[in-house]
Amino acid sequence: MELGSLTVEEAAKILERIGGALDEAHAEGIIHRDLKPGNILLDKNSAAYLADFGIVKLTEASAAFTGSAINVTTAYMSPEQARGKGELDGRSDIYALGTILYEMLTGELPYEADTPMGQVMMHIIEPVPRILEVKPDLQQSVGDVISKSMAKDPEERYPTASALATALRNVAKTSVIPETMQLPEQREAEPAIPETVALPPEPDPEPSAEEQAAEAPATEHLKESVSAAPAKSRPAEGQETLSVTVCDWCRAVRPGGRVGVPSRKTPWGWIAVVAGALGIVAVIANVIA
Repeated sequence: MELGSLTVEEAAKILERIGGALDEAHAEGIIHRDLKPGNILLDKNSAAYLADFGIVKLTEASAAFTGSAINVTTAYMSPEQARGKGELDGRSDIYALGTILYEMLTGELPYEADTPMGQVMMHIIEPVPRILEVKPDLQQSVGDVISKSMAKDPEERYPTASALATALRNVAKTSVIPETMQLPEQREAEPAIPETVALPPEPDPEPSAEEQAAEAPATEHLKESVSAAPAKSRPAEGQETLSVTVCDWCRAVRPGGRVGVPSRKTPWGWIAVVAGALGIVAVIANVIA
């Protein structure tokens, strides 16, 4: 206890070790009557051993006490032992074990007073302290184990020390919270995911075999149209070319990339010759007439 409070898991291991030994003593009709942390010994492997059964023979001789001459440690005394009335049984040691458990988990005694007699009276009349008020990080089930083991009525306590140890072991199994159930502040910080992510542009899909077969005749027609175009409509070697669309009725390109019908010069000279010939024919026809 001098090193501070223990975890539920550590306390459960100690109770499991001494619980079996205490039940063996109770089965032989032996009541320890003076359970306290000083009577629980730990070896180098942290294995717990129960010691100091000397008070047993003393209380067999005289279980009563007068004034302040008390034969047991009042900090862990059961209410029925404090009253000094009636026969004690193993449940008196269960109460003491509950007070030891309270101290193991909090580092404090459940009842503290200025005098031993004041402490005895607190065991008799004060309610079982709420351990969660001292250690709010513990589970409610831990408080339930403390309340049952330190009940004022022996009938409401655990029947054996092993039953108390088993109840605490079951609580210890659920005291480790799985990662999926942990609160956000209990989990390790995870990298934040940006709200928007710039994705690379998707490449143009490759044309299917059907699309390529459909485009083949148009491509061949385009090649034939370009090869049949007049030489003057084709760009000279080294001349800048324009991107155009060739259709069935046009092969020329206008400035600015516009596609249209190729321009042709009007043959005015031939028109004049034909008109003159027609005029001569008209004059000869008039003379003959």
